[in-house]
Amino acid sequence: MSASFCGCGGSTNGNTGTVTGKGITFKKSVSMILVFKKDTTGELNVIQESDFVDGVLPQSFIDDKLNNSDPSKRWYPINQLTTVDSVRGDRALSSAETGENTQTTAVAVRPFSAMVEYGGCVFLRNLERFACDELAVYLIDNCGTLKGEVKRTDLTNLRPLAIALNNWYPNEIWAQGDENGMVNIQFEFDSRVRDSNCELVPSGNMAFDACDLDGLLNLVPDNPFTNITATTFSATLRLEYGPFASKRLQTGLVITDFVIYNVTTDSVIAGAVVESSAGVYDFTIPAQTAADKIELRQATTGVQYTKQGFELVVQSFDAV
Repeated sequence: MSASFCGCGGSTNGNTGTVTGKGITFKKSVSMILVFKKDTTGELNVIQESDFVDGVLPQSFIDDKLNNSDPSKRWYPINQLTTVDSVRGDRALSSAETGENTQTTAVAVRPFSAMVEYGGCVFLRNLERFACDELAVYLIDNCGTLKGEVKRTDLTNLRPLAIALNNWYPNEIWAQGDENGMVNIQFEFDSRVRDSNCELVPSGNMAFDACDLDGLLNLVPDNPFTNITATTFSATLRLEYGPFASKRLQTGLVITDFVIYNVTTDSVIAGAVVESSAGVYDFTIPAQTAADKIELRQATTGVQYTKQGFELVVQSFDAV
């Protein structure tokens, strides 16, 4: 006698076996890694089976993700989540007029809410910049286990959990009493995310601590540039975090850390630089055609000069 199965269950029996001691559980979420669902080429941002070396995600894998020069391929970690809430609402039901034969017609969307104690309004401003993008997250629990999702038609790629479109809502929670102000992150997962499709990567299968990943900081030149002549210009470089008008100066950079670019002629400009005082860089370049647009760029995104990497926010000026 043959058995028939629900179309959602596939064509094979769902054997349960004995999972005690073999199953992996996911505990309290303490971090998340925000990613774009697809990069600018249309490729999904996923963890592939081929990314593992002898069953372990290597350090080089995470370094590339955190420091990728293409922002659409980059990973954006958000750490120290507290007051995490992600409980599904009641499922949708239908029944006959008599109240009999009650059936589930839809599973409620799963919401997500968490607090972050660090970063303040600058951190909030950067989170808001993602609001119009198609986003997804990998969740990290307090044991360092990473959670993603596989599709039944694509079992070799661990996808991040998709966020519903236009559903990314960060906001600041002002302090009440003695506590610090916090940033609250709210969203709903895409309705196609299924709990039964989730897969886990335990901490032992990663050569890095997924709970303690540092993303990049924005390094912002003071605007406008100063000392602009036919052959010189100066830039003061500050990390955007810190008190207003007193951001932390970025010191110790050399000419190989920069690219001086003529946008008008689509060409790199050879030059030299001297750090004349802390965070102030005086550049010397060959004379350019007047009114050509010049940009100061970063040679390699996310280079780790100290513990924290950064990305130089591109600014431009007109040659004289």
